[in-house]
Order: sequence, then structure tokens, then C-alpha cells
Amino acid sequence: MYSSFKLRQPSRRNIFKFSKTTTFLFLDMMKIQSLRPHKFPKQIQKTLLLLCWVGICSVQAQNYEWALGIGGTDFDAANDVAVDASGNVYVVGNFRSTNVDFDPSTGNTANLTADVIDIFIAKYTKNGDYLWAHTIGGTNIDDGLNIAVDANGNVYITGIFSGTVDFDPSAGGIANLNDSDGTGFFAKYDTNGNYVWAHNIGTRSNGIAVDASNNVYVIGNFFGTLDFDPSAGNTANLTASSIDIFFAKYDTDGNYVWAHKIGGAGFDFKNGYGIVVDGSGNVYITGDFGGSDVDFDPSVGGTANLSSNGGTDIFFAKYDSNGNYLWAHSIGGTASDGGVVITLDGSSNVYITGSFSSSNVDFDPSAGGTTNLSSNGSLDIFFAKYDSNGNYVWARSIGGTNKDADRGMTVDGSGNVYLTGYFQGFNVDFDPSAGGTALLSANRSTSSSIYVAKYNNNGEYIWAYEIGGDDSNNGAGIVLDGQENILFTGHFSEDNADFDPITGGTASLKNLGQYDIFIAKYCQSAPSGAGSIISSATTVCQSQTGVTYTIPAIANATGYAWTLPAGANIVAGANTNSITVDFSASALSGNVTVSGTNACGSGAASVAVVITVNPLPASAGNIISSATTVCQNQTGVTYTVPAIANATGYSWTLPAGANIVAGANTNSITVDFGATAVSGNVTVSGTNACGNGTASAAVVMTVNPLPASAGNIISSATTVCQNQTGVTYTVPAIANATGYSWTLPTGVNIVAGANTNSITVDFSAASSGNVTVKGTNACGDGVVSAALAVTVSASITPAVSLASDANNNEIVQGTQVTFTATPSNIGTAPNYQWQIDGANIVGATNNTYVTSTLKNGETVSVIMTASEPCVTTPTTSASLSMKVVSPPDQPFNITGVSTLNEVVLSWQTTGTGNESGFHILRSIDDSSNFVNIKTLGAGIRTYTDIGQSPNTQLYYKVVAFNIAGETASAILSLLSTSTNEALTNVYPNPFS
Repeated sequence: MYSSFKLRQPSRRNIFKFSKTTTFLFLDMMKIQSLRPHKFPKQIQKTLLLLCWVGICSVQAQNYEWALGIGGTDFDAANDVAVDASGNVYVVGNFRSTNVDFDPSTGNTANLTADVIDIFIAKYTKNGDYLWAHTIGGTNIDDGLNIAVDANGNVYITGIFSGTVDFDPSAGGIANLNDSDGTGFFAKYDTNGNYVWAHNIGTRSNGIAVDASNNVYVIGNFFGTLDFDPSAGNTANLTASSIDIFFAKYDTDGNYVWAHKIGGAGFDFKNGYGIVVDGSGNVYITGDFGGSDVDFDPSVGGTANLSSNGGTDIFFAKYDSNGNYLWAHSIGGTASDGGVVITLDGSSNVYITGSFSSSNVDFDPSAGGTTNLSSNGSLDIFFAKYDSNGNYVWARSIGGTNKDADRGMTVDGSGNVYLTGYFQGFNVDFDPSAGGTALLSANRSTSSSIYVAKYNNNGEYIWAYEIGGDDSNNGAGIVLDGQENILFTGHFSEDNADFDPITGGTASLKNLGQYDIFIAKYCQSAPSGAGSIISSATTVCQSQTGVTYTIPAIANATGYAWTLPAGANIVAGANTNSITVDFSASALSGNVTVSGTNACGSGAASVAVVITVNPLPASAGNIISSATTVCQNQTGVTYTVPAIANATGYSWTLPAGANIVAGANTNSITVDFGATAVSGNVTVSGTNACGNGTASAAVVMTVNPLPASAGNIISSATTVCQNQTGVTYTVPAIANATGYSWTLPTGVNIVAGANTNSITVDFSAASSGNVTVKGTNACGDGVVSAALAVTVSASITPAVSLASDANNNEIVQGTQVTFTATPSNIGTAPNYQWQIDGANIVGATNNTYVTSTLKNGETVSVIMTASEPCVTTPTTSASLSMKVVSPPDQPFNITGVSTLNEVVLSWQTTGTGNESGFHILRSIDDSSNFVNIKTLGAGIRTYTDIGQSPNTQLYYKVVAFNIAGETASAILSLLSTSTNEALTNVYPNPFS
């Protein structure tokens, strides 16, 4: 029986009890599971509209800044919202859809998917930009109900879960808590959403708060005996015989400090929903309770009983930092009434809100005090103020004839009260003053609309708005940031819910399923006044770029409105507190100011920064030129422009290859055009310390080119002879050339192709030298080619002489003889051809010739062809006539005529007479012992031997000789006479 109640324990936004046995659920989780989702395409829309203009907003005004819609095709709802010191926004709730994109920016996704119904936590910047989002849940129903943020941006949440749930959302992280039947948890995460710790407290936890020391406080209800110390091995048991309230304190690390219960003996519902802590650590709580003698003093022996007047009554109570009872009050009638949210102002005045259905409910708990309010329908909104001792200050109610409930409340520094929740029916008056009328209409009695409303510190109406349409919509939590901008959250189901009800604008969010999450922000005041501008330069030039201006961040500004001198333009940082500015060519001196802006208007502007803008030179006039068509290498061309206002110098632009040779940086220049100059424009602009003025109109210069550089010369011969003819020289065609200028060695003459790129030349008595060529045209000569060296050799006559190794060119027949040629002017490889009697000898081509077959009288010569380049013709040596000698012919017919004292010898020879001479041999009285008495030359045939004694027997032989040998005649024998009578002897005797 008891467990069935525990299963149906709702969050503070979901349940209102009208009796002990009847519970109405508006967003009960069991009911959500039975609803059929609509099919819509995924869409999350972020809208940023600044719809308040200067002068409209005041401290009592509020304007739409942005709203986010987050959801899928199923039920998704936010339950609470918190902000940190930087204005970052934190939201907690539950979602059931798959692929819910928590990043509202276009093109980016941060998808989370629920298993059944899971918890989500998300963080956004003060401008609504996504920072992170996490899902926590298992395979059952899990819900995040309340959220708080400490001064360091650490996030604390509380709610319910079932089964096994991993509270560490990081990849791979595991921090499982387990409960089989639905229980409460509270958990801590750092400012980046990283897991710190989580605890299961064994029962339903509805609210959470954090004090200045980051101690954590939770509130809820429980049944039975539960250990509120989550540490291992320690026990801090509380026991409830019915459904009782608990509230507990833990340090910043989640360690148990204390826990207390509030309950009575009867079996009645008691629910703790709201909890808050003041600067001294005192704890304030609210909720509802039923039954009698419910003891709000948890101390042993202490009693502070309160009793319900009917179904359930509102309670609010205060305890010190140790949980000791200070005071408690109840408010209620005979029906169901309950407190949902409790908060404090700077003086620790206590504000509570919730819903009630009773009549004549006295909101003044003091004895004898009476301040009755009555519900106009089945459920009305109340909000009330009490001092720090619980004494009544004022109470207000709002409602129509249907159901109206508050879900969120916050208080600003002036004690103004802000509420959100839902209302139904037509014409609900949100002005609780007598006679005041501030009607909002939900259009349909069964639908619910979100409201957000503001009241002053006396509970008097300031404004109220319906937001989000008239379907099933609910505001669940509301908070102010440090600039008292309003942020609130909840869920909506309208197809196109308008979150800008204030200025008449439209800021629609489209619902994608059953319920979608919303987060919305509204400003209440224009930004603070601007501080002093920090400037990178207060004296600038026209056309100067990249000048920065910065203002310290302005409180409550979502944008920055800058005023600049004429001609200055923001190029970076527009609408921020730091801008980069470019000054145009026409910019003027003036002031820079800035004011913060938001949807509620503009703050006071900064003190002006005076900017002095120094001018650029004036635009240049027309250039006067001495020539507009020139040649490469032309010199002395002048250009002049009229003097330019504000110019301290002149910047000329010239065609490539043109150079100023006089007048640089003045308004009149002299220019030389180089050999590589090209056509182009001449312009000029004035210059000064600020830069260049507008350039003049361009003077178009036509630069006629010189011929291109000549290539390499191709020659038919680089070594030639004097008087050689028909030698050719060619160069590849030269670009831009209309003619060709050749230079040649002295004595060389062009005989064909003059002024072209290919010439034929003759060498007369020429000298060695270089051949070059360059292209020519009307503008002059191009770059000359590389020189081609030509060697000119003089014509020479070779000579060759001939000698043999034979003495006097005479040899014995059959004897080997060697002939040697001795040449001159032959070069390194002359050719030889030997001849006999003018006929070539086959194979005789060396400079020597050896033979043994010569015949007498044959002549030997050699033809020598020199290898010298300039030799005219082959040359032939003088001929050698060879004497080839055979043995001499034998003398015969030798005769002797003897007279007194003398013998005259004579003889004959045959053949050609080839002797070299004759030896005359004589022997006296002995025919074998001859003595040469005379040697005669060739051709002699007689000899006279004088002085011989008479009557002496004489013997003679004539021996013919030559180099081939000797041939002797027969022996002539005779007797010398003693008379003068001639005695003739012939041998051989022709008569014998």
C-alpha cells in the first residue's frame, strides 16, 4: 500500500493534492508514457531579437532577448533553471525523445537520446549559445527536478531515478547508483559538466540549495526507515510512519552533515518542495502537509506541532545552520493547498509561492491576524511575503475559474517578485489589487498557457504576459542573472509558440513532438553607462586601417553601439566591446563614442575620444608627357603633373624597365627606358605622411621593343684558309628584328644573305677573328650574340725530298735498298704514294719504301699529300734514277805490242760495258803470280806498260771490275823485245 504512494510521488511541478485520496497529475510520468507522440521533423530554433529601441525601456520594462526550443518527437520538459556569475545558463529536466539536438545553432548538432525517460543537464552562454549537455538515465523513469550553481560554477542537481543509473556522463566513466523502486538522488558536476560525485538518498528528493560555503541542502519526502548518510559504513537513520518530509545538509564533497524529518503520527501526505539558505546558513523550507499534530521541530523532545485545516495545507519554516528549529507556519483551508518555491531577498525576507484551492485561506499565521484569500477556481496561484521571523507582510492570489499554478519564483535586489507557471481558462486577472485589471487569456478552458509576471516589493502588479500559445504549456523555473535579466524555462506544445509577447514582435519556436523544452531570456533595463574608451590611435590618416577601440565590458550589454567620424567604418568586432576600424580616403576628424545595448535600449554613452584625421594628398591631375611612344633604351623622356594639394612627395608608377633618372619624388621627372622596358602606364599620386592620394589618369606608353638577344651562331666552318669561299653563318631568327648586323674578321666578305640571319662569306687574305650578329630595327640594336671564334690559316706549299741508303744511288742487282721521304708542311697525318718510273707502287704508302727488284735506270719518286688544312695540292718528290749493277763483262781479245821498253795492251768487252774500270795485272816469268800494275776507269780499252827489260817473259791479265765483282780476261804471254820492232801477241791466238 505504501509503495504505491511512493511510485506516484510527483515532482513539485507535477502534483497538487485536493484531498487525502485524490491526486491530480498534470505531467505525471506514468501518464506521459501512455501518450502518443506526434511526428514532426527535428528542429531546434534559436531566436535572437532585440526589439526594444532607445528610449522605450525603463527599469520597469522588459524585452525579449532570445529563446531556445529543444526537443524531439516525444515528451521533453525542463524543470528548473540557474545562472552563474558570468550569466551562463544551466537547465535540468527530463526527455523521452531520441536524437534531441541540444545545440540550437544552425548547422551544429549535440544529440542526446533517452532510453525511456532520462534526465538531462545543459549549459548555455548568456547569449544562448550551446556549451554542453549530458544525459543521465537507465531503462526506467528518471527525472531531474531542481538545479543550483555555486560561486565556482559547479552544478548541483536533484531528482528521482529507478534501477541502475550511471551518473558519470563522460565516455567510459561509470558512477552507478541503484534502486529498484524509484528513489531520489543528488549529484555534483563541475562547470564543464564533468562528474564530481552522486548519492542515492533512498527516497524522493524535490529541491536542492547551496550556501556560501558550498554546503548542499536537499528536501523531499520519505516513508519507513532510511539512512541519510551515503558514506560506506556510517548510518544516519530517520524513520517515518507515514509519508514525511526530510531536509538534509551535506558538505561540498557530498559528505553527510545532518538530516531531519518533519512528520506526525497519522498516515498523511507531507511533501517538502522548496529549500533556500540565507547568508548565515539558516535554512528555509516550504511544501504541503496533511493531518494533525505534525511536528516541525526535529529536535529530541522538541515540539512545534501544526495541523492541516483540510486536505493539505501550505507550510514554511526556518531552521538554523545546524538544522535546529526556529519557527514554522502553516497556511490553508479545507481543500488542497501547497507551497512549491521559497526564496529570500537581501534582508532575508521570505517569499513563498504555490497553488491553493481553498476558500478563505488566512495567509497571516500570527495569532489574531487575518488576511483571507480565496481560490476562484479549482486551483489558484498565491505568492506571499514574510519577514525573516515569519511575520506576515503581504499575500496575493491570482486565478480564474480553472486551474492556475505557480512553478517558479525569484526576487531581485529591490524585492520585486517574478513568477512563472501556467494558467487555464479565459481572462485570468494577474493584478491582485482591488479594482486592478490585468487580464491574460488562455483562449481555451482546457488548455494551459505559460505566464511570466512581475510584482513590486509590496506585491503590487507591474506586468504579466502570456507566452507560448494556449496548448499544454508550462513555465517551470525562473531566475535572474547578475544584471536582473529574466531567464525562465519549462515546456511547450504549441506548433508555433510566440515567446515575444511584449513588443508585439514574433519570436516563434516550433514544437517537434508532444512537449518541447524552452529556455527564454528577457532584459529589464538598458545597460550601464560606458567607461572610457581605450584607443590604439587618436591621430590617424585617411585610408588608415586596423585602428582599434576598446571599452571595458558594460554590465548587462548584449551589444555595443559605436559612433565614429564620417568615413570611418567598423571592419571587425561590430556590436562588441572591441572594434577594428578602417578610415576611408575621405574620412574626417570627429569623435568616437560607444554605449551598451540590449533589447531594452542603450546605456549612457562613453566620453568621446577625439580623433584627428589627417588628410591624404588631393587627387592628381593629368600628366603631360614628352612622348607616348618610345623605344627600349630611349632616354630623356619627361613627365609632369600639376602640383598636388597636401602632397609632400610624388609617387610615380612607370612601365617595367623604365627608370627615373631625374626629379624623383617631384611633380616632374625624366625617365630612361631600359633595354627590357615594356609598354605600360605612367601614373602619379601625391604622397605625404598619411599615404598616397588618388592617382592620376594613366598615360598609356607604347614601348617599341629592341630586337631580342641573338642566339648562338651556327657555322659551316670555324677553321678556314685564306682564300676559302662559300662559308656559311646562321643565327636563329631574332624576335622583333627587321635586320641583322654581322661583324666578321678582317678580309672576310659577305657574298650572300647580307642583313639576314644567314650569310655566305669568302675569305681572301683574311685574318683570324670573331663572328657576331645582332638584330636591328628602328629602335636600335639588340643584344649581340656570343662571339664565334674563326681561325684563318695561311695557304702553304708542302715539299718532300727523297734519298736512298745506296751509295751514289748505285746498287748491285738484287740488293735491297731503302728509300726515305723527308717532307715539310705536311701536318700531323700526311699520305704517301711511291712510284717507279711514274707508276704507283701498290701498297707503298708509308714515308719509306724498301725494294730489291729495281732494274738499272729505273727512277723512284714519292707523292706526298699533306694533312695541313690549307695545303693546296699534293706534291711529288724529285725522282732518283738508280744504277743497278751486274757483274762486269769479261775482257777478251787482249793483245800486246811490245817495242823497246814498252808493251801496248788492248782488249775488247761485250755487253754494255758495265764495268767500273779495269785492273791491269802483270806477272814476270810466272803465270800465276800477278800484280796489279794499273787500274783504269770505265770505257778504256788500252794500256801501255813502259819500262820493261828486253827479252823478258811477261804475262798480262785485264780484269774488269764494278761493284758487282770482277771478270778477268785470258792471260796474255809475251816476250819483251830489244828492238824497236813491234812484236804483237794476241791472246787467245786467233790462229791456233
